Amino acid sequence: MSSGINIRDFTGLTSDSRKVVKGGLFAALKGQNSDGRDFANQALQKGAIAILTDMRGCPATWPQNLQIFQDPDPRACLARLAAEFYGKRPEISALVTGTSGKTSTVEFARQILSATGRPAASIGTLGIITPNSSNLGGLTSPDPVDLMATLAELANSGLTAVAIEASSHGLDQSRLTGVQAEIGAFTSFSRDHLDYHFTEEAYLDAKLRMFSDSMASAGISIISASVSEIPKIMQAASRHTVLTYGRSGRFLRLRDVIPEQFGLILEIEGPDRDHRIKLDHFATFQAENALAAAAIAIASGADAYDSIQSIESLKHPRGRMQRAGSTQQGAQVFIDYAHKPGALQAALQSVKSITTGRVTVVFGCGGERDFGKRAQMGEIAAQLADRIIITDDNPRSEDPAVIRKAILEGAKGAEEFADRRTAIKSAVAGLQAGDTLLIAGKGHEQGQIFGKELIPFDDLEEAKAALCNVSNESNSI
Repeated sequence: MSSGINIRDFTGLTSDSRKVVKGGLFAALKGQNSDGRDFANQALQKGAIAILTDMRGCPATWPQNLQIFQDPDPRACLARLAAEFYGKRPEISALVTGTSGKTSTVEFARQILSATGRPAASIGTLGIITPNSSNLGGLTSPDPVDLMATLAELANSGLTAVAIEASSHGLDQSRLTGVQAEIGAFTSFSRDHLDYHFTEEAYLDAKLRMFSDSMASAGISIISASVSEIPKIMQAASRHTVLTYGRSGRFLRLRDVIPEQFGLILEIEGPDRDHRIKLDHFATFQAENALAAAAIAIASGADAYDSIQSIESLKHPRGRMQRAGSTQQGAQVFIDYAHKPGALQAALQSVKSITTGRVTVVFGCGGERDFGKRAQMGEIAAQLADRIIITDDNPRSEDPAVIRKAILEGAKGAEEFADRRTAIKSAVAGLQAGDTLLIAGKGHEQGQIFGKELIPFDDLEEAKAALCNVSNESNSI
């Protein structure tokens, strides 16, 4: 029950007036750019028999016999109602938040959980991934009704665990309140989404709502020991059992990272014994994400030895430091989703660690997003790359040239190509033996947003095409 609502009185519930079913409940939520109350009449015409809304006075145009339920936090109320309506989810749910690392951690957790006896799914930026299928998604944290419906479907299909990305937007908008997860992980924190949260403090507070709003009171919180904000995070998670991981972690301690060609040897101090394992990836930040995933599996009841050893067989998520190929001279090309300062810095540092020649980076910044990070990302590129090519990302409604100019303020002397395909071709064509190219910002995405139009574009495919073109030109000489 929530706000006096018996959810069994209704055939369905939604906050999207287009999805209302006859006999259903419509949640009229106020958003940043629209107000659900403006769509109430549309919902009623489609058969809604009740409206959930906030504590504002109700419009006189609403029918007198309409059931109206008011709640101080209707978003959280909707999430709880959705959990009650669908009534089922996998036995173990793990939420993962953090500025970077969410996507890799939930996918690694899915793989380790499945390898240690719990058939699992992951939900997030890459969509819904199960042991047998994947469904490309959109929002990192889905609508609460869609999320709870998906969890019920996963449970009915026999999956016993799920790892879910918890974005700051999703947490702030109570999309994950209905989950009440047994496990929550916090991977990292740096500047992002200030176009929405306005301050880093508000951004952090939104993420900390995972512990208070979206987890069970007897949950287990897994926290990266390297996050500088750890005192505040630990305080937010104080009602839970807290496990830390990383180079100074107490539960899973990363004692050493030894680079090998395109891989790492990890020396890990676990709760059972010491481990020496190989991670088939060169990015040290993926070592931290793998540890977080192993900790999630152990917290779910999996054997510690098996969980940590499973790191060796991890397959890496699409668009996360993914190798696109190499030139005939051996220069390497990688794509990564890094679209924020901290992520770009970590990606470039990782690339630099395996490069004997020059580091080239191609990137841009999205329109209608945190303006302040643009010059900052330019500065990071200037510090860590030898050749910088600024191009378009997802300009949305902004003038792409204005976005590029802002980045160039931090990357004086960088090259500029408006067309992303041309930028990638130029970067690949300029590679020499020992060089590495990082194409950053879009990762797994398969389109560019200009205005309201989504134009097909895939960094991975474009990089492969550019490499093929360079190879053909070389062979024809």
